[in-house]
Amino acid sequence: MMGASPWQTKEQYLDSKLHPKEFVPTQNMLHGRFDEQHNMKKFEWITGLKTRSTNLFMASTRWPELASTIDGVVTRPVHEYTPDPRVTKTLWPMQLRQTLLLEAKGRVGLIEMKQTEVWYGRKEWLNPSEPPRHYQLQLQAQLHVTGLHWGILCARVGAAGMMAFYVERDDSNEFVGELVETIYEFRSVVLEQ
Repeated sequence: MMGASPWQTKEQYLDSKLHPKEFVPTQNMLHGRFDEQHNMKKFEWITGLKTRSTNLFMASTRWPELASTIDGVVTRPVHEYTPDPRVTKTLWPMQLRQTLLLEAKGRVGLIEMKQTEVWYGRKEWLNPSEPPRHYQLQLQAQLHVTGLHWGILCARVGAAGMMAFYVERDDSNEFVGELVETIYEFRSVVLEQ
């Protein structure tokens, strides 16, 4: 609804909600769902951060129209950890741990797992300074639904690549205003039908 999806326009999304058809997941969705817990364990192995799969569906008590599926939770580091050099050739695991120690409010955050092909994900996940916007918005919605202050957006890229980003909940008036406006816009369109 915030117009950030690379797969469909805002109008197409609204139409899919107003006129639901049987949902048929793509091959990548099926693989991502099947591999989600394995990928969380791989994330743990690389970073030393503990995760727990939840597979919850939650709705906001503040804005009932805002609901999210929650892949899992992750806890801030409580002990030193040096990743196996064979596991990762990048600095992001230690940078992520350092960021969590310095910036994370609260002991528990969310983890949102993604899985993508190397040919597609290399430019989108392995080289950027931040994760794709549409996934950031998804995690922001999840943070606002749960009330948690931070989360990790993690992608497994191909067979062995992985990248993760720390994301703080955006409580700015600008973002919350856009979120609320989108929720009310969605509500008004649904009520008109």
